Amino acid sequence: MKALVIRKKAFSESDLIVDFLLEDGQISSGFAMAARKSRRRFPHQFYFGALYELSWAPASLEHQLKRIQSCEVIESHPQYIENIDLFSRWSTVLEWIYTNKLEPHSFEQIYQLLSSLPSQKGLLNYYLYFIEEVKRHGLSPRLDRCIVCHKEVAEIYFSLSDGGISHGKCKQGIELSSKIFNFLKIAFSDQPNDLSGFSLLTEDSKTLDQVVLPFLEWQLGQTLKSRQFLFQTSHPAQRRAPETALNVFSKSLR
Repeated sequence: MKALVIRKKAFSESDLIVDFLLEDGQISSGFAMAARKSRRRFPHQFYFGALYELSWAPASLEHQLKRIQSCEVIESHPQYIENIDLFSRWSTVLEWIYTNKLEPHSFEQIYQLLSSLPSQKGLLNYYLYFIEEVKRHGLSPRLDRCIVCHKEVAEIYFSLSDGGISHGKCKQGIELSSKIFNFLKIAFSDQPNDLSGFSLLTEDSKTLDQVVLPFLEWQLGQTLKSRQFLFQTSHPAQRRAPETALNVFSKSLR
C-alpha cells in the first residue's frame, strides 16, 4: 500500500517507531527493527518528503505493534532536506495530521500538497489546505464587518481572539493588505472559486502565516510546536543555521 511518513521516534538503541498516513486515509504505527543500526533495509531512514510502498510483516501476536516488512521509496522530493523553509511548512502539515489523527484525512490531498509545495503554486495550496481544515471544523472568521462596531472596514486588522476583522481604532490586530483581505474572503467563501492565478509575495506569506493556522489553533485550543519552528525559519532576524534549527525542532517533538 502507498504511505506517507508523518512521524518517527527512536525506540531502544537501534529501532524506530514510524507513524504513516495510509492511502485509505488511516493513520497506522509500525515498528522498524534495527533501522537506526543498519541502513541496508531502510536506507532512507523514513525521510518525510517521500511517497512509499509499505508492507507489514505477518502479525505474531494480537494487539502487537505492526512490524514493517518493507518500505520502498516510490517518489522522493529532496527539496525538503535542502530548503529549511519548505521543511518547516511541511512539518506543520505533518504535526497537524498527527495531532488530529482520530479525524479523517485525505491521502490524495496530502500527497498532492507534498508534490506541489516545492513549486510556486505549492505555497498557495498550503494556505488553502489549512483554510479547508478551518471549514471542515465548522469554523469561519468574520470578514464582512468590524467585530466591534459592526460597520464596514477600510483599514483592516484581524483579531485572532475574536476571530474577525476590525477597524484599527476599534481593536488592533494583524494588519491585512487589501490583497490578503480579498484572498481570505474568496478562500473562505462557500461559493466555488478559482485562485489558481493568485500569486503570493514574501510579505503576503508572512501575513498569512500569522492568520490562517494560528486562527485554527486558537479556535480549537491547540498549539503546534512546528509553527514556532516555521516562524523562526521564515523571519531572517530569527533564522538559525539549518542543521541547528532541524536539531532543535526534532528534539522538541520527542
